[in-house]
Amino acid sequence: MHNPAVVRIANEWQEWVVGSAAALVGFSAAHVIEDFAYGVPARVGLELAPAATLVGIVFGLHVVFIGLAAASRTAGYLGNGLFGAAWLAVVGAEHLGELLYTWPYRTGWPSKLLILGVMISGAVLLVSSLAAWCRSRRALPWG
Repeated sequence: MHNPAVVRIANEWQEWVVGSAAALVGFSAAHVIEDFAYGVPARVGLELAPAATLVGIVFGLHVVFIGLAAASRTAGYLGNGLFGAAWLAVVGAEHLGELLYTWPYRTGWPSKLLILGVMISGAVLLVSSLAAWCRSRRALPWG
């Protein structure tokens, strides 16, 4: 039989996963649109259509993982944790110096707030996904 206290805690972490994942999708989508406006796909050697297709696939996959997490599926927690870690690492490596030392940067504060939003929501998603995954494993009857 499930321990109700552990199941309740797992569900609270599940809410953090879904909420922070939704925030990450919002911040990262806005940031990617800004990247496209500033020619980032061309800078990394991609044409517009293939880059847009790749971005669509990535966001679609993330939405699938959000749905799995909302359904309390382990794959949803793990997939969201990977997305949180990936966005945090990529945006941090690419933009941390600009965030801290460059002014003006693109559109000023809005651009910097988008970077900060992606990094914070990515970090929260990573931590909450790992916590939800750990808690859900303890809530299983055999664990």
